[in-house]
Amino acid sequence: MSVLQTPTPSAVRTVSNVPQLNAMLPILADASTWAFDLEFDRDRYSYGFNLCLMQIATPEMVWIVDPIAIEDLQPLYRLFETATARKLCYSSGEDLRLLHSLQCFPSQLVDLEIYAKLLNHERTSLAAMLLGLLGIELDKSLQKVNWGKRPLSQAHLNYAAADVAHLFALDEAFQLQAQQQQLAPFVAEEMLHLNGFRHDMSPKTWFLKTSDERFLSPYQQQVLNQGLVWRDAMARKLNKPAFQIMPEEAMRNLILDDLEPDEFLNQPGLHPKVRLPSTLNGLYEALDRWHADATNQGWSKKKTAFELGATPQMRDQRAQQKTTIWQPIQQHLAKQYGEHTMRFLLSSTQIDALLNGKVVVGGLQPAYRKTLILDAARATGADLSAWM
Repeated sequence: MSVLQTPTPSAVRTVSNVPQLNAMLPILADASTWAFDLEFDRDRYSYGFNLCLMQIATPEMVWIVDPIAIEDLQPLYRLFETATARKLCYSSGEDLRLLHSLQCFPSQLVDLEIYAKLLNHERTSLAAMLLGLLGIELDKSLQKVNWGKRPLSQAHLNYAAADVAHLFALDEAFQLQAQQQQLAPFVAEEMLHLNGFRHDMSPKTWFLKTSDERFLSPYQQQVLNQGLVWRDAMARKLNKPAFQIMPEEAMRNLILDDLEPDEFLNQPGLHPKVRLPSTLNGLYEALDRWHADATNQGWSKKKTAFELGATPQMRDQRAQQKTTIWQPIQQHLAKQYGEHTMRFLLSSTQIDALLNGKVVVGGLQPAYRKTLILDAARATGADLSAWM
C-alpha cells in the first residue's frame, strides 16, 4: 500500500486569472480525455450552493481553477459542453447539480462510480476504489475544510490535485473489468442516461421532511413551511447557512408548540439578529399571518398520519408483496450479478417507491434495468403487471 503522491509541482498549475484560463482552454479542447472534480460549500460556511474550486486534469497536467478569483468562467463552461473529450468524474451527483445551477451542462461524462457499483464492489467511495484496485491510499484529511477561504495553502492545492490525478488509471482498470464481466453495454446505457439528465434547479419553496407530510396536519404543514421559508430568507440576507440563523428544531418548537416570545428566546442556537426585538416582533407578526392564511385557505387541523394511501390493510398488503414478489426478484439479480450490484439495480428504496406508486417498472431508466427486472420476474414467476 502506498500513499497517493501528488503530481510534481511542474505538473500542477493554478489558474487564477483570465490569461491563465485562456492558456488552459486550447489544451483541453485538443485532449481526448479529461478528469474533473469540484470543491464547494453547500450551506456549511455560507448561504447556498457555492463553487469554491475546480480541479481539471489531463494525464500530463492538473489545473487548479479558482472561480473566486476569476469572475467569468463561461468560456470554460462552454468547453465542458462542446468538447468531444471523455470527461471523467467520480460520484458526480452534487458536482453536476452545482454545474447545472451555473447553466453548465457537461457532455461526454463518465462517472467512474457507476462502474464500481455495477462491478459489485461493496464500498464504492473513491478512497476505497483507489485502495482496493490500485493499492493507493488517498489522504482525506482536508475533506471538510472551508474551500471558500483564501488564500489556499499548498496542502490544499496538493489535496485538490490528488483528487483528479489518478482517475485515468482507475478508468483503465474499470473498463477492463467491465469488459471481462460483459457489463460494458450496461455501463454505456448508464452513461447515456447520465448525460441526458438535468437537475431541477427551481427555487426551493417546500422545506418539509417526508415525516412532516406524514404526521403533521395540512394546517401545521403550511404554517411550518412558511416559517422555514422565513428562516431561509434571513439566511440568504445574512449569507449564513440556515442552521446558523436558528436550528430547524427551534422553528418547529415555535410553530408546533405555540411558544411565547420569552420561551422562544430560550431556544439554543438563535442568531443574534433573531434575538433583536425588531426581528422577534416581525417574526411573531408573520406567524399570525401564516396562521390566518392557513385558516382562510381551509387547511385541515386533523392529523393525517398514514391516511394517504397507507391504511393498515394496505401496509400489510405491500409488506406481503415485498416479501413474496420483490425480494425473490432481488435474490435472482444478486445470484446473477452480485449482492451489491443488485442493490444498485433494484434497491429496497426503489421497491418501496414501486409499492407506493411513485414509480412504475415501465418507467425505469436506463432501460436495461427494466429488462433485467422483467427477466428476473419471469424466472421467479412474479406477476408485475400491477407495476407496469
